[in-house]
Amino acid sequence: MKRNLRIAYFLSVTNDYIGGADHTLFMQAVLMNSDHKVTIVLPCNADGKCNTLFQKKCEAFGLDYTVLKYNTANSIKTINLVDYKNDIDRIERFIKEKQLDLLHSVQINVAVEYLSRKLGVPHVMNIYNLDAWEWAIPCADVLPRYISCDSLFFFEKWKAYLNCEGRCVRVFDDIDIASKHIHDKDITVIGAAGTVCDRKNQMEIIKAVEIEKKRGRKIRLLLAGDAGSGYAGECSSYIAKCCLREDIVFMGFIDNMKLFFEQVDVFVCGSRMESFPASIVEAISCNIPVISTPVAGVPEILVHGQNAYISKGYLAEDLADALENYFRDYECDRLTEVLSNEKETYREFFSADAVKLQLNALYGDILEDFSGTMELRSWNDTECGLHKMLVKLEKRMTEVDDAEDVIRIHSRLLYLYQIRNKITGKKGYIWGAGKWGKLAKIMIESLLSDITIKAFVDEKRNQKIDGTAVIKKEAMDIREDTIVFIAYAQGQEEAVRYLEKRNMEMMKNIFIIA
Repeated sequence: MKRNLRIAYFLSVTNDYIGGADHTLFMQAVLMNSDHKVTIVLPCNADGKCNTLFQKKCEAFGLDYTVLKYNTANSIKTINLVDYKNDIDRIERFIKEKQLDLLHSVQINVAVEYLSRKLGVPHVMNIYNLDAWEWAIPCADVLPRYISCDSLFFFEKWKAYLNCEGRCVRVFDDIDIASKHIHDKDITVIGAAGTVCDRKNQMEIIKAVEIEKKRGRKIRLLLAGDAGSGYAGECSSYIAKCCLREDIVFMGFIDNMKLFFEQVDVFVCGSRMESFPASIVEAISCNIPVISTPVAGVPEILVHGQNAYISKGYLAEDLADALENYFRDYECDRLTEVLSNEKETYREFFSADAVKLQLNALYGDILEDFSGTMELRSWNDTECGLHKMLVKLEKRMTEVDDAEDVIRIHSRLLYLYQIRNKITGKKGYIWGAGKWGKLAKIMIESLLSDITIKAFVDEKRNQKIDGTAVIKKEAMDIREDTIVFIAYAQGQEEAVRYLEKRNMEMMKNIFIIA
C-alpha cells in the first residue's frame, strides 16, 4: 500500500458530546496522520453548529478539519434514505477538492456510501453492535461494502449480514497518567464510565457495590457519563433508598477522562450490550485493573484472573464476585502479576503501534480489492419504493407541523419498507401515546392500511387521542393476529419483556418504531 494516502474521517455527532464510537474513529485518524494526509470531517446541524469538543481536539492534535452537513444512523431502523441527497453536493465537492483516496466513517453514513459508489472512492465504516432483533431486518443495498469493527464477535456478524469485507481493528487510546502504585488505602475508588442507561447496566454495578459494602469492603463508586435518562433517575432513587449517597457519586459527562482515571483504583464495566467497550481500553492504557462482564468481544482478549477479572454474568452478584476476586489478589500481592499481563495485553492489541498496523492492513486490503465505481441500480430501486411511500403519506403529513417530526418519519421509511412483508397481523396496538405514538399512527394508517389500530397503550395517559382510545397494557386483547408497535424511546426493553411473557415475538408480532 502506498504511503501518503489522502483520507477523510467522517464523525457522526453534532452536539458537544464525545461518545466512544466517534472517539475511536478520531484516535484512528490521529494514528494515521503520521503516515497519511488526514482530514477530520465534523457534521453540523441545519444551523451550522458542530461538535466543538472535537473541533478543539482537532486543533490540539494539529489535525486538518472541515465542517459539513450530513446525518448518520446508529441502527438499521434509523437509516434516513429520504433526506440524504440534500447533503451530497457539498460532500461531493469536498471529496473532489481534496482528491481523496479513501473515506472512513463511523456508524451508518449513507451519503458517504452513495458517493463512494458514484465517484469510485473506497469507503470503510466503523460499525458496532446491533440489538439482537435488528439482524432480522432484511439488508438494504445502501450499507457498506467494507467495514471495521472493534470486536471479532460483531465483525463476523456484520460480515455475514452485509456479505462484505473488512477487518477487526481494535480501539486505540492512551490516557497517559502516571503509573499507579499498589499501596494500602483506607477506601478503594471504583470507576465506571458511559451514558447511564440500561445497556450500560449501572444499576447492577451500584447493587454490586452495595453487596461489597455489606461484606465489609470500604469502597466508593464514581460514575462518569451523562445521567439525564429515566434509567439514571431509577439509579438515583435506589441509591437514596439504600443510603448510598456518600458512597456513590454521579460525575456527569466528563470531557477530560485523564482527570477521572487519576482518581480511580479499579475500573468496572457492567455492559450488557456493547462490541468492545472503549472505556476498558482507556483503563488498560492507565494500567488500572479492569473488572468486566463477558460482553461481546471482551472474552476475546481479557481472561479472568490473568489480565482482568471477568464476571460470570451481568447481575450484581456476578460483578460483586469478580470484585471479590480483585480484592483477594490485591491482598495477597498477586495483583502485580495481573497488571503486568494487562500491560502486555495493551501493547499487543491496543497500543499505537498495534492499531496502526491493523489500520494499514485494513486499508491495504480495501485498496487491493476495490474495483472503482459501483452499480447503483438496486439503490435507485429502493429509493423509488420509498418515493411511493412518501406519496401515500402526503395527505397525512399536513398533521405534522414540526420539521424534526418530518425527519423522524423519514428516518423510519426505509425500515418500514424493509419489514413490510414481515407484518402479517391485522389488529394493532401502538404502545406509547406521546410524540412517537402519534407519528407511528400516521405511518401505519398510511402505509399499512390493512391494519386496524385498536388503541394506544400508555400507563400515564387515559384520554382519547384523535378519537383513538388509550388503554393500560393489561387491557390489550392479544390474539394470533395481534401486532404491537412500540412507539416510545426510553424503556423499550421492559415493554418487550412484558409482551414476550404473553407469547409474542420480536419481528413477528412486536415491532419497534421509535
